[in-house]
Amino acid sequence: MGLAMNRILLFMLPILVFIGLGNCGILGGEVEEKSIEWEEENLKGLVVYGFTGGGNILHMVNLENDAILNIRGINNINSVAASADGSKLFVSSGEGLYGGDPGYVTMIDTKTWKGEVIYDHSVEFISAGEEIYFITKLDYLASNNGQLDLRSLGKFDSNMGGITEIDVIDVVAAGHNDFKIIEYNSTEKIIFALNSNRNLYKYEIETNTSNKLFDSIDFSQHSIFEVSEDANTLYFSGGPVLDVKENKHIGQIPVFKWGQLVSRKDKKEVYISGPDDFGVFGPSLKKITVYNPNNDVISDTIDVNSITDMVYLTPKERFLITNSWISVFVIDLKTRELVKQIHLPESVSNFEKFYLFKQPITKGETNENIYIE
Repeated sequence: MGLAMNRILLFMLPILVFIGLGNCGILGGEVEEKSIEWEEENLKGLVVYGFTGGGNILHMVNLENDAILNIRGINNINSVAASADGSKLFVSSGEGLYGGDPGYVTMIDTKTWKGEVIYDHSVEFISAGEEIYFITKLDYLASNNGQLDLRSLGKFDSNMGGITEIDVIDVVAAGHNDFKIIEYNSTEKIIFALNSNRNLYKYEIETNTSNKLFDSIDFSQHSIFEVSEDANTLYFSGGPVLDVKENKHIGQIPVFKWGQLVSRKDKKEVYISGPDDFGVFGPSLKKITVYNPNNDVISDTIDVNSITDMVYLTPKERFLITNSWISVFVIDLKTRELVKQIHLPESVSNFEKFYLFKQPITKGETNENIYIE
């Protein structure tokens, strides 16, 4: 009897192991979602460039020591970009309703603060990683009010300042805020954008090919979106979550539709700002909303006690940087706490737009004025 029972147990053991492995997920069973692997990070070497659209002063806020540098000498600022090492700063200027009449781009050496005009059109910079692409701002008067919003797409050499014009593409105009309706993925070298008919399309830079996506969805009410690091997922503020690879509608983000979004590289969380609603769409959230794409739910909110607008993640994604018109906020995403609020003095313009980049060569002191030569 004992010998027979031992033989049965020996026979059953591989089956039990097989079942156990399956339940652990190795053979396709359910897997518990892994938590985010938080890294230690500090704010050293990071700055924010902020300004009022069409304004004449570019402000640089040092996130480590709160020092503010006022960069003067460039009028009608529309967009800003910087080289990966911070040694070159690119500032686009232009007048007119959309800032494209006629405009120019100035390259600034941040060691000497000398500027040089390198392009004779105003542009919207599209920065991702170490690459800087652009689309020219729409010349409203030349657009004939009903024509396609055709604009030049190009690339800047952020080290030498050279410009390469790639193609002409149709991108709907969003006034001074074209950055809200176009996304670039540096991994796959793909641009996602809304065209003048409010269709979503994908433009592949290396092959100069364009494809319309998701014909069945009306994008006229969903103009602000974010692309994932792998270029497979699009997240629309107050709108759909789309799997571009499988051509599927996989989720919905039920928050304020004008909120800016930023996605983690691991796609475990998306962070959405709570901008001013101007009394039209209901009360603005004075919080950062956290969306979990894996479960398609709002998983958390982070109190900021202020309306917020643009959002960026620091290189190791430990901190989220956001702004109101009068403050810059730093949020520790691991602890879900607001760890720094930099109040802008009255001498500083409202931060209608801002960008997170590496610190320039010349750091500057608090409230120091730099005049571009």
